[in-house]
Amino acid sequence: MINFYNSELLMLHEANMDLQFITDMYACTAYVLNYLNKSNSGMSKLLREAASEIRQGNRSIKDQLRMLGNNFLNASEFSAQDAVYYILSLPLSNCSRQCTFINSNAPLKRVAVMKSKKELEKLPPMSTDICVKNIIDDYCPMRPTVLENLCLADFVAWYEFSKILKRPGARKEDRNDSFDVNSDDEIDEVQNTYLELIDKSGYVRKRGNTKIIRFVNYDEHYEEYVRENVMLFLPWRDEVRMMESVDYTFKVCAYLWSTFLKKRKFLFNTYVFSYNGV
Repeated sequence: MINFYNSELLMLHEANMDLQFITDMYACTAYVLNYLNKSNSGMSKLLREAASEIRQGNRSIKDQLRMLGNNFLNASEFSAQDAVYYILSLPLSNCSRQCTFINSNAPLKRVAVMKSKKELEKLPPMSTDICVKNIIDDYCPMRPTVLENLCLADFVAWYEFSKILKRPGARKEDRNDSFDVNSDDEIDEVQNTYLELIDKSGYVRKRGNTKIIRFVNYDEHYEEYVRENVMLFLPWRDEVRMMESVDYTFKVCAYLWSTFLKKRKFLFNTYVFSYNGV
């Protein structure tokens, strides 16, 4: 049943064949996976041999790393298409929903990214504005007044930031307009409108599809759990005042959770993923 099992297929295919009856689905799956991962198995073997040689030799850490790197690069296999995409910096994969992380840690535990050297040179000598703005900076003091009643989770999931008006026909909305963005009748009005931030550093626009948001999601520290939920699902502008109010919120959290917060978080259950361990 191997090679010349079907002479007609042999003539049509014009290549060698290995045709067999499948009697065990698991064995067939294992065979296919082993065949697909054949190159990975060879890579693992080469790296194990290199690691064994390093242990026996007397090399510096730099030489050990160089040896492992050379073995890995020399044995790696790239298709022509992968190489072209890599050289042209094209994405090798795409997803239908964008994910974003909200750093819901306390302010002192957050990691900030420093501005570039060119931007730092333009700042006044005594300026303390040395960090790049993040999602929370765009939300709390700078979001347009029409989004006053929008919580942080809604803002991140529904709105996209841009420094410029990307479309020539895009309509810029006055940030002092007073319509309610949470009203169903006015969602369509904001859908294709760019709203200018209060400090005029950019614009936000409502998305057609929500992002999937991730956050720390405290499981053990109840006080941090309360602070995070207030931060994500209640509207606020001053984080310091918001954190000061957490002490009071902690006492009445049972009431808040059974009413507003529980309803707000339920809206995100279908598309929110929490990230533990950040």
